Amino acid sequence: MISKTQMQFVQSLQQKKFRQRYGMFIAGGDKVVRELLASSWNANNIYALPSWIELNKDLLNQNPDICEAVSPKELERLSFQEHPNDVLAVVNFPKNQAKIEKQGWVLSLDGIRDPGNMGTLLRTADWFGAAGVCASPDCVDRFNPKVVQAAMGSLFRVPFQVQPPDEFLMEDGRLLFGADARGKELKEVTFPPDGILVIGNESRGLSLAVQQKINTSVRIGGSGSAESLNATIAAGILLAKALGFT
Repeated sequence: MISKTQMQFVQSLQQKKFRQRYGMFIAGGDKVVRELLASSWNANNIYALPSWIELNKDLLNQNPDICEAVSPKELERLSFQEHPNDVLAVVNFPKNQAKIEKQGWVLSLDGIRDPGNMGTLLRTADWFGAAGVCASPDCVDRFNPKVVQAAMGSLFRVPFQVQPPDEFLMEDGRLLFGADARGKELKEVTFPPDGILVIGNESRGLSLAVQQKINTSVRIGGSGSAESLNATIAAGILLAKALGFT
């Protein structure tokens, strides 16, 4: 049975201040935890239903001491989810941040606040093979449980750094392409082999500091009446085009 102290500690990691204090975060769900165990990231503890442990005993062979069997009720209390998905891991922050390569396309995120969008953007960058993701300091924390869940394991693969976009853009040297409803039509834009795609805040768009450094603003045309595209959809369309998938 999990102790009260363990329970309170895991629950505290729902909050950013405690994640930063302890250098740990939580990752829930079968796919996410299996992706974690297959990566170079280190799990501190794993809490799982006995049925999950039995099904994944080969994967746990290298770390048998970190896994603890819990009841469905205990797992529910740990995860704050009414129907948690079999397993939850407490993960150490990575000791060394993976560096973003100087070649290829980088996804730069300017003020992304929605956790679901942030996680899906990480997954999108992973899918298209982006060189990495750079997020502004005012973006939602990538270790937020909802971000981790939405990223579906891509968190453990995509090089990531936090830096003011205008500073990163200035230092990097690649051409900058910003998603902007007032920009040039996508079909008229030629993308180079390397570049940076900047996606702005869900409601406000790109910050003024970033707008001043953009080389080309790109608009995704449509025939409907919606005010704008979701940030993750826009990023997917533009990365697919920039990386030559369409």
